[in-house]
Amino acid sequence: MPTGERVADESVVAMMARKHKLVGAKGLCCISNLSMEVRQGRMTKASVSLQELRRKIYRKAKTEKHWKFWGLYCHICKKEVIEESYRLAKANDGAPGIDGKSFDDIEAEGVEDFLEGIRQELLIRMYKPMPNRRVEIPKGNGKTRTLGIPTVKDRVVQGALKL
Repeated sequence: MPTGERVADESVVAMMARKHKLVGAKGLCCISNLSMEVRQGRMTKASVSLQELRRKIYRKAKTEKHWKFWGLYCHICKKEVIEESYRLAKANDGAPGIDGKSFDDIEAEGVEDFLEGIRQELLIRMYKPMPNRRVEIPKGNGKTRTLGIPTVKDRVVQGALKL
């Protein structure tokens, strides 16, 4: 949807926005068309719309240094952003966090349900990060350093914020 374009109250886009709770304080919040690959779960890299969104935010931040970004939260809640974040977190293949759930456990239970649960928590603003699991890592000089390992769920949300 072009910037500044108003949406009729009973249009398909407006009805979709209400159905998915994408209407915010300043109106319609960021609806994008998902490619067929994304809808069928075959996303291999960041979708074109996600890449374009990141490019637009980058350009705006670089050209207008004092611009206040107020509508970024709705982009974090997008299904394609959360899916891409999960894919990147899984590629790192880290250890499980304090809850003991690994990527294999999540895939056995169902990735789609896991990601949709995260998305719903973010949309209703009830997401709370869990504490990190603390692990002592030995250093070369005989001392140790503490390493905090987040849960897979927290890694996905952190990755979505980073994207």
